[in-house]
This record gives sequence, C-alpha cells and structure tokens, in this order.
Amino acid sequence: MSQQRNNNSSSSTSSSPLNTPSSSSSFNKEVEQQIEEWKNKYLNKYNCPISQQLMVDPVIIETGHTFDRSSIEKWLKSKNTCPITRMELKLKTLTPNYSTKSTINEKVEKFIKKVIKHVKLWSNDNNLNEICSELINESLNLIKNNNNFNNYQKELIELKFNILLKQKINEDELLDGYIKLIDEISEINLKIVQLQKLENKLVDRYYLDKYYEKLLKLLIEYKKNDNLLKEIFTKYCKLNNYINDDLINSILNYLNNDDIKLEYLIILFNNNEKYIIDYLAENLVKIKVSNEMKQEFISFFRKLIDQINITTRCIYISTLELLIDYIKDYKELNNEKINIYNKLYEYSNDIKYLELIYELNENDKEIENQLLNEYLELNLIDKYLNLYIKLNENKLDSNNIVLFKLLQNQNNEINNLKQINTIQNQKIDILRQTINNTNNFVNNLLENKNLNNEIQEWKNQQIINNFKIKYPEYDYVNIINIETPLNVKKEEEFYSNEFEVFGLKWEILFFPKGVDASKENNCAIYLHLNSLQYKNENEEEREISSIKIKFLFDSINLNENIDFDSIILNYLGNNEYTFTKITGYGSLNFKQSKFIPIIKNDKQIFSVVIGMKKLDIQFK
Repeated sequence: MSQQRNNNSSSSTSSSPLNTPSSSSSFNKEVEQQIEEWKNKYLNKYNCPISQQLMVDPVIIETGHTFDRSSIEKWLKSKNTCPITRMELKLKTLTPNYSTKSTINEKVEKFIKKVIKHVKLWSNDNNLNEICSELINESLNLIKNNNNFNNYQKELIELKFNILLKQKINEDELLDGYIKLIDEISEINLKIVQLQKLENKLVDRYYLDKYYEKLLKLLIEYKKNDNLLKEIFTKYCKLNNYINDDLINSILNYLNNDDIKLEYLIILFNNNEKYIIDYLAENLVKIKVSNEMKQEFISFFRKLIDQINITTRCIYISTLELLIDYIKDYKELNNEKINIYNKLYEYSNDIKYLELIYELNENDKEIENQLLNEYLELNLIDKYLNLYIKLNENKLDSNNIVLFKLLQNQNNEINNLKQINTIQNQKIDILRQTINNTNNFVNNLLENKNLNNEIQEWKNQQIINNFKIKYPEYDYVNIINIETPLNVKKEEEFYSNEFEVFGLKWEILFFPKGVDASKENNCAIYLHLNSLQYKNENEEEREISSIKIKFLFDSINLNENIDFDSIILNYLGNNEYTFTKITGYGSLNFKQSKFIPIIKNDKQIFSVVIGMKKLDIQFK
C-alpha cells in the first residue's frame, strides 16, 4: 500500500476491533504489511514472469516454463525466444497448464477468505476504510469472469457497500459512490437488493429523486418485480412536483396491460395534479378502459376536469380536444364535457364550442341567450333565426315565421346586417317591429332586389360611430377597403388604397402573405405617408419636415375578439409614429386567420378601420 495513504489517514482515539496500537498510522502500516504477507504467500509466486501479474490462463511453452496466455502470445508476436532462457523456440505451441491453474484457484480462494474475514473486522475502523476498499477491489479483480467464485464476489460487494454506508460523507458523495458500485455488478437482481439499502440513508429530495429514478430503471430492466415497481413509482410521484417524462414513458411502455397503465396514471395524477395535465391526457387517450375499471376511470376523470377548472396554468387546446374526443361515448361524463367545452370556448372564443355546450344542455336558458347574442355579434343571422324559431315557435304567429324564413332565404343580403341586429334584452321584439314596419324592405326581399349598397353604407356608419365611442381620442376615423385576388401566392405582393387627411396624402398597404416568409399565415398592414407636401384648407402648399401621429388599426371582420390596447405594436410601443421621410411608415401584423374577407366577383375584400390623431407637425 502507498505511503501517501498513511499520511492522509487521520488520527483517532477510538479503539480498533483488533488490539491495535494507539496510533492509527502505525496500525495502518501493520495492516498493509499483513496484506503483503498474504500476497507473497498465496499469489506472488504465481505471477506471470512477463507481466508480473497473477496468471489467469497459465500455459507451458517449449522450454517448459509457464506464462499467462495473453502475455506470452503478445511476446511471441515480435520475438521467437523464451522470455526466461532466451533460447530460440522451434515451436510456438502453447499447452494449458491445468495443474498450475488449479493451484492458483486454490491459493486465490484462501487469499479471498482471508480478505473477507479481516475486512469484516477492519471495516469497523473508519481509518481503515480506504485500505479495505482497495483490498476488496483487488480481490474482485482477481476473481472477475470466474464463475467458481460467484459467492465470494457477492460477499465482497456486500462488504464494499457496507463500508460506503459507514463513511461520514454527504448525500451527494454517498449516492454517487453507491451508483458506481451498482454499475459494477452484473446481476440486476443483486443491483436492486443493494440499492434498496440506500433509501433510508437519503433525506434530501434531490438525491432521493435521483435514487428512485435509478431504482425504477433497474426494475424495468429486471422485469420480475412489478409489485416493487409500483411501490417505488408511488414514492417517486409523491416526492416529485416535476416528473421525468422519459422515465414515465419507459414505465408505461413496459406495462403491457391497459388497466395497469390506468392505475399508474391515476397514481401520477394524484401526486402531481398541477403539473402533468397535458402529459397525462396524451397518455390517457391511448388506453382502452375495461368494464372492470370503468367506474374508477370515471371517478378519476372527474377529478382531472376539476383540476383543469381550478388551475391557473393554460392547458393546450389540443389537450382539451383529445380529452373531449376520448370521452365522447361516456354519457356519465356529460357535465365534464360541458366543462371542457367551456374551457375551449374560454381559450379560443370559437362559437362551435358554445353550440356543443348547448347540445348537451338545451334547457339552460343562460346558454340559450348567450348563443343568441353570439350569433348576432358574429353576424350569423341564419343560425340566429333557426335557434330563435326553435325556441319561440309556439309564441309566433304564422306571418312572423314566414318573415323569419324569408330572411333566412336571403342570407347573402342579411349577412351584412350585423349592426341592424345588435339586439339586447328585447332583441327579437325590435327585429319583428322593424320587419312589420318595413313593408318595402320585405317586398324587395321577396323580389330579390339588391339592397347591399344601402345596407353597407348604414352599417359602415355604425362601425365608425362604435369606433369613436371606443376610441374617442382619434380625430379621423374611416373604413378602408382593400381588394385582392382570391389567391395571392407571393409574400412581396401587396395591395393599397389611398386617402387624404391632415392635408397630406396617405396610403394603406396590405400584404396578404405578410412580409416575413418565415412567419406562416401572417398578413401585414402598413400606414404609409406618400408625400411631404402639405396642402391647407386654402389650397396653399407647404413642405413639412416631420409629422407625428397616433394611429390604430382595427378589423371589422375578425372571427375572434382582440384587445387592441394590449397588442404591442412594432413602432415605439404606444401607437405613435413620427414620419420624417416619404418612406416612413407605421405597421401592424396580424395572423391571417383572424380576417374574414368578403368574397365578391372572384375577389376578396378586406375591411380595416383606421383611427388617426395629429400630435405634432413641423414645416421646413
């Protein structure tokens, strides 16, 4: 053993299990000397003359001398002589020396027995831990790959673990050292048995987490102790707020029964409710629930939906859609379906989810009214009339029903009547009064006359008025219509509409495909100053050096609500922009899906409301 170990060994007043001197350093030397005596007695005389290591596979060459096979084979690749006598060899035949091999095995066994006996005593002295560990490692190297010594190998490994557990080291070093020892063991079952002894030695959640992950991986590999796997999995889930997705996937892939998989997902959910809803749903929908597990599944699913309802974290829409599709045949879960649809409606504002809620609960007056209001708000007159007739058929006389159906049949015209039908509280009474008092309008509908221009003009004025109410700070408000072909293929294609305000010529530029090819499904709207020539009310022209305005785009064809005040525009961040040259512009990008263009004569028309306020103007 090295002198360095003796120097590093700390003094100890505790007595050794043997009658040792008071100095631990001197006792360490005695132990090392004793070990050297064992090696000389049992091992060294059987070292290979070439490698000076104990022979593993002794063979005899032509001169009668014995060497380890690997060493003499390497020698003979470059030389043709005996390593001891230097005599030239006529033959390179290697003959197994069974007698020497048997003797070596006997001597090794005696040496190992000595080691085990004394290490059990020495390991009680912390000052001898390093010596004992190195001696065990040397012993294990002697008997590795030799099935005759399997029992001794297990006993030596057990001693090594016991030494590690007795050491006064932190949890990080303990776990790291333990896992390294585990990885040296070939039998998985033995690895599991040894690793379980470590559990009570760990307190810190971080190291317990690593410990459980290692043990779970071994149990999956072992495939013979599912009860222990479930027990450790439960402990792991209780410990963790954040699970290892790859590990859980490995466990679920290992389990070959859907009922058992469901049990594991329930364990996972019960201990990680706030974290794994998306992950859980993804795995849950792959499971086919048996009749035996149906009630347990229903109870579990209700808890899952309760958690979705109270969580402050946004759940993916795709997750909710997976879940709703998965339970579509479960009538017992209708309330949960309504909860999911409510969440989908909350996230997407897509009216189809409100319609699905109504299908499941047609007696809910609040949902009826909400749906009617939404149909009107979105200008879905056809759907509004269908629902209203269904709800009020017993209350309406035949003439009113005919009028309603006439409106349905003229849907191309009525779709432009959004503002006419902004009906609150007594909306239907207002609509009926409007129809009854407008015989010419009804007659024109019957004659299929085109009232689009009159209706659109009235509608536009209502839109502008509403914008002014919502954003009173803007001096100028107007609706700009931009026509584009039905199919725009290139990102750089744009379409424009000019207008004049504040004595200057402006232009709205519209890129249906956006200006950044990397951002799919985007369109872009730009406000552009065409000229710096200013013309006042007396038609006098002056040239400006700069003009600062505040402006805002709003779309009247959005299929979902947007709080424009919350949009961060890409110009100064406060809806203000200073134009100092002809190429100056302010812009706003929208997802293209938010626009619903009007299709007319093989063209699409995008309508945009713009509000502008002049803040400052400088002349040259």
